[in-house]
Amino acid sequence: MAYIALGLLGAPIFALGGGPLYLLSPTFGYLLGFLAAAYACGRWKEPLYPYKLVKIILLANGLVYLLGYLWLTAYYALLGLGPYSLYLALATGVAPFILWDAAKMGVAAAVIYEIRRLKSRRSRASSRAL
Repeated sequence: MAYIALGLLGAPIFALGGGPLYLLSPTFGYLLGFLAAAYACGRWKEPLYPYKLVKIILLANGLVYLLGYLWLTAYYALLGLGPYSLYLALATGVAPFILWDAAKMGVAAAVIYEIRRLKSRRSRASSRAL
């Protein structure tokens, strides 16, 4: 939230700069998606076993894509592209990033799982030492 606030206050930290007019940019929906994803991840209370970890990562990324896609579709529609805005938003705002994001999600899930496994092993070893 601080990241978005700083950007809207004028810090040039977004892809296309910063400032309050960034609310009108074609990529602002992805920032809204980041907020929704952070909220969803923060609300997850269950232990993150591997399959649940993958589920929450997919949910978070799906929220970013969904809100970004909807915002970009509306942006293109306002430019007068009509029915082409649905395809154009998918072709420019989602499709080019899916494979790279899938790879990053896989690495993130593996790293998080391994860190949790090592922490669990360490806590079991320290409890046996007592």
